[in-house]
Amino acid sequence: MKRGRSVTQLISALESDEPVVITRQGPIASLILNRPADGNAIDSTLRHGLIDAIDQLSKMRDIAVVILTGAGDGFSIGGDVAEFSNLTVHEAEKVAKLQVQTLQALSRIKQPLISAIKGPCLGVGFELALCADIRFSQSDGRFGLPGINLGITPAGSTTVRLASIIAGGGAQALMLTGSVIDAERAFTMGLLTAVLAPDEFDAGVEQLVGHMASLSPIAVEELKSLVALPNDKHILAADKAGIKAFTRCYAEGDANQRWHSVMGQAPKAPRSLH
Repeated sequence: MKRGRSVTQLISALESDEPVVITRQGPIASLILNRPADGNAIDSTLRHGLIDAIDQLSKMRDIAVVILTGAGDGFSIGGDVAEFSNLTVHEAEKVAKLQVQTLQALSRIKQPLISAIKGPCLGVGFELALCADIRFSQSDGRFGLPGINLGITPAGSTTVRLASIIAGGGAQALMLTGSVIDAERAFTMGLLTAVLAPDEFDAGVEQLVGHMASLSPIAVEELKSLVALPNDKHILAADKAGIKAFTRCYAEGDANQRWHSVMGQAPKAPRSLH
């Protein structure tokens, strides 16, 4: 890999209003969640931006590795409160379908996809990170799916993805309790390939992506397909079931009220989503 400004240094130097930014350094591309002032909270605009960015990425030649990360000091705090706390049933279904499209777009990336994680990686942000082939975390990483505490379920196939990574009942316990765990615990559970100190993180990510960029692209693409094969049917079924489950949380559950309790406000009149 050509030396110069590190990939993670480039991330901190973003000057863009786009919700998702693509940067490229030789054969290495980065997809950067770019709402640092809001903790890279995931809303529908960011999801559309990520899908569009992945489409742009698919047209770039000679990309060998893709990094998924967040601008600023964290990966993502999860779903955007303003959006999740104010959904009609129809809008909830629309958000769930868009989330599934986003996860599917990430899973279809042909190159090795590496999540480079700092700080919070929670809820919907965690769902995005689970689509990566490899996850590297700085030691301050925090992980979890606290949505159950807010009256919602994952909108897509996250249940299958998480269960395929964590052996035994760890995935179920993590989801049902809504617990948030630190990076060391996540590593012990098998969620992470490595946990690195802040002063080692940049070099560790660069070493990994440099190695991945040196591999045969055909062999990597085929191996990714083979690894995904056992879960393909389960993921498709879980995507459909996840949309229904998430929508029911708003149709029959108290998701809006629970999200509003986070803000200490009463529910507002639903607004349209783009």
